[in-house]
Amino acid sequence: EEARQWIDRATAQRPEDGDLWLISAELANSQGRPGDAERDYGRALAGNSPKGQVLLKRAMARVTLGKLEEAQQDLSEAVRTSPRSAGVFYVRGVLRVAQKRYEDAQTAFDQALAQAGATLPLRDVVDWRIVADVVNGTGETIDDPSEVGGWPVLAVGRRPLADLDGADAVAREKLIGFSPCAPSHGHAAAD
Repeated sequence: EEARQWIDRATAQRPEDGDLWLISAELANSQGRPGDAERDYGRALAGNSPKGQVLLKRAMARVTLGKLEEAQQDLSEAVRTSPRSAGVFYVRGVLRVAQKRYEDAQTAFDQALAQAGATLPLRDVVDWRIVADVVNGTGETIDDPSEVGGWPVLAVGRRPLADLDGADAVAREKLIGFSPCAPSHGHAAAD
C-alpha cells in the first residue's frame, strides 16, 4: 500500500516519465491488477522506457485480461524491435496457449529456450543448468548459491569490437577515437 501511494505521487508529479509508469505497471501486475498494469504499460510506452520489453509485458497483461488480439499486436510490434529475444518467444508461447494453438506454443517454447541466457559464443555452466532445469522441470527457487553448487568459476573473455555490429559498438569506437568504418582495428578494444 505504501509503495502504491509513493508511485501514485511520483507519477502525478512527473506524468511524462515512462520509467515511473513502468514501475507503476510492475507494481499493479504484482498486486494482481492486470487492467491497471495494461494501462500503465501503455503510459510507459509513451515515455522513455525500453519499448520492446514494455510491449512484451503489456502483451502478457492483455493475455491475462483475455485481450488476445491486442496482445498479438503488442507481440508483433515487439518482434520488430527484438526479433531474437527469448522474451518474444516466451510471450508468443503464452499467447499461443491462450489461443489454444498448442503446436505453435511448443515451437515458441523451444525457441525461447534456444535463445535464453548468454548464448554467444557458448552458454556458461549457469545458463546450461537453468535451461536443463526448465526442460526437465527440476528448477526451484534458491535462497543461496550454495544450493546449486556455489558461484561458478567463469572464464574471463574478451569480445571483439567488430565494425558496424550495432549502434553501441559504433558509439564505443567513436569514443575511443576509432573510425567505425575502418576494418583494421576490429579486435583493438573490448567491452
